[in-house]
Amino acid sequence: MRTPTLLVSALLALVALSGCGTSELHEVRILTPNGVTSSVAVFLRGQDVPRSFEVVALLQGTGHGTEAKVELVIEKLKNRAKSLGCDLLTDVHFKEGMDFVDVHSYCARWQTGM
Repeated sequence: MRTPTLLVSALLALVALSGCGTSELHEVRILTPNGVTSSVAVFLRGQDVPRSFEVVALLQGTGHGTEAKVELVIEKLKNRAKSLGCDLLTDVHFKEGMDFVDVHSYCARWQTGM
């Protein structure tokens, strides 16, 4: 009878040690996306943006566990921004905890003809 208890305990310990992580992306669209872009520039909060832009969407990304790395979440936001036709992420700011990260940014495209 004791063997199943030990087996269950060992399996639970293995799962706990194996590490796991999740990430999520959320968006609020302000303008209609147009096309796909190949690269996205990143401007942290407080950095000057060199030219005029228009905001397409507000993006939020979160990471938990093994996905709780600022670089990973920003990369996911960049990929989403590309699919929305954005040229830049601006006002990027984040909060970090022991096993989570929360990143917010505006997804924008360069203004043309100005």
